[in-house]
Amino acid sequence: MTAPHPGTTNIAGDSAWVGLQTETVHGSVYIYMTGDDGTAPEKFDLGVRYLDGGMSGLARKTIDGAVKSGASGSRVCFYWMLSQVSGRTWRELSDEERKLLRDPSPLFGASTEPKPEDPWDRAVRIVRDLVEAVEQPSGSFSEVLAGLENLDGPQRDNVLRHLEMYLDGPIENELWKLAVARAEQDHKKDDRHGRVPLFFEADPAAPRERPTRPIEIFTTSVLSGVAALAALALGTKDVFDTLARAGSAAALVTCCLALTASCIGGRYALDWRFRTLRRRQKDAEYRNSPIRRHRPPLDGFADKVDKTFDHFFATNRLPDTGRGEWMKQTAAIRRAMRDEIVEVYRDSRIPIEKISWLIKHRARRTRDRWQDGSLWDYRRELATPLPQRAAAILLIAGGGTAWSSAILKAAQSDRLATIGAALLTAGGISLTARAVSQIYLEFRRSRADRVDARRTKREDDRAYRTWRDELEERRPEDTEMAAWLECDRALLLDSALKVHRLLPSDVLSYGFIHERADPAGRARVLRGPWRYSRYTIMVFLLTDRGVRQLTAELNFAQGSFHDWQEVEYRFDVIASVRMSRKDGGERSFKLRLVDQDEISFEVTGSAGHPLPNETADSISAAALDAAGLHHTLHLLQGVAAEGREWLLDGTRLASHRLDSLTEETSVPAG
Repeated sequence: MTAPHPGTTNIAGDSAWVGLQTETVHGSVYIYMTGDDGTAPEKFDLGVRYLDGGMSGLARKTIDGAVKSGASGSRVCFYWMLSQVSGRTWRELSDEERKLLRDPSPLFGASTEPKPEDPWDRAVRIVRDLVEAVEQPSGSFSEVLAGLENLDGPQRDNVLRHLEMYLDGPIENELWKLAVARAEQDHKKDDRHGRVPLFFEADPAAPRERPTRPIEIFTTSVLSGVAALAALALGTKDVFDTLARAGSAAALVTCCLALTASCIGGRYALDWRFRTLRRRQKDAEYRNSPIRRHRPPLDGFADKVDKTFDHFFATNRLPDTGRGEWMKQTAAIRRAMRDEIVEVYRDSRIPIEKISWLIKHRARRTRDRWQDGSLWDYRRELATPLPQRAAAILLIAGGGTAWSSAILKAAQSDRLATIGAALLTAGGISLTARAVSQIYLEFRRSRADRVDARRTKREDDRAYRTWRDELEERRPEDTEMAAWLECDRALLLDSALKVHRLLPSDVLSYGFIHERADPAGRARVLRGPWRYSRYTIMVFLLTDRGVRQLTAELNFAQGSFHDWQEVEYRFDVIASVRMSRKDGGERSFKLRLVDQDEISFEVTGSAGHPLPNETADSISAAALDAAGLHHTLHLLQGVAAEGREWLLDGTRLASHRLDSLTEETSVPAG
């Protein structure tokens, strides 16, 4: 066994996902669905989508069923032939299957007669010629390659993609060059970097308006206010009566002016008081304070909201501001927003993945508003204008002075009655001001909360519509994800061949296995396989000298490989190959060597919660098919049992079909 290649690297780009291991199922995408009573064309179209999605086993079964149900024509024949060879070597096909590939007329009848004007018929002819070139490698391939080059782009790409493993001999080397060129050209096309992350985004939940806190006015406040107002009215009446008896008209006018000035000044003062309190409240939301001591339950909804806020605030920070400093500066804002999200969505049973867009929007809006200064606009909006403050002070002071003058005038006429009225009035003013202030401020607080909530809701609605439209327009199809992954696997295989200075024809066979890297998000469509934001991919090259194994980590959005590792071992050191299944649908692959070294892969992971029209088994089957485990396990089990000779014996290889394998099997070395 050799050590890992000295060129091994460990690279994590700025856009590497190091946050949450999200999980999303696009339950409204039905590309892998057809009715139980689907027609032959519907079944055929489903089989083609399976083929495009990298699930050759399901495609083979579905297209076979469509052909038996009456699907026919050159296009059907073309995809039927591709489904037969996709993901399999020519040794894995039975004699009957190879015979039908050479001449599919028993299935399609006259549809295989030459039709030069039919592009699908030309594509069928090219596939048949390639199949014959594998079985008769001594001929010339120039006409076949020229015909392949003349096919339409999608047809040519399909041929290169699905015959890659089937081809053997000299023609394999020629077509491999074309396949690698196609992979290099296509593996980042159609804005892969920008669109792949959208596949892992859940369909967004519509934003909700935060319910405002109900108006809280205690009965005691109302009763005390009514009593105080009554006392104030009674005291004022006594003063007016005393002044009227004294015949002091000027003093009566002064009293009226004093009451009017005090009321207007009080109104200004109450507004001033509200603005001051509201500004303090806002300041408290934006001011840094110690981190909350009590953490929410691990992996609960609130804990997931915390982690999502931390992630999106950390990735949406001011330029030239370190992560730690930014998280410190925004701690209070994050806490206020986090508490709002938890309050609004905790009891709605909406998973965190469906509102992560909202948290990301809030994080970006906070950064943008901080950067342009609008985050602090509330301080300007809530600042009380100087004229209003001056008017409040002057009117209240003037009213108080005028009232005191009237009281003194009344005392000259009836001192005892005036003293009682003055005391009653003073107590009434004090208690009335307190009660009115409480009631007024609470109503203003409630109205301001509603205004803020509605403004936030309008902003969230705009962001929601923008995000929903972007997902509808730019989220890649599952088949696009499969095509990109197929390009990545081709480039990884090409790297392995170059490292070991091998031609494709030097490799007796090869196989792939991939699993979810950690951490990584995962997502799938209905009845589709899980797709991952980061993969660990292992390729096995089986040569006459043994097994060359290459493992690399794939950043799927970037289409880049990292953490390369290489291992070589002889066939006779393979002790056992095992695939096991757990109750949750997880499938794991284990290859054990005689020195007790073990290579372990979790191929599918948990199936998750099946949706209607799904089962855990159907999810697992799709994942296994897309991962290429059937072919790879088939190869390694045969080698573990019989060694190199098993690879060279095509008849015996074809007789050991993986379809007959049990869910858990261990093959001892021979």
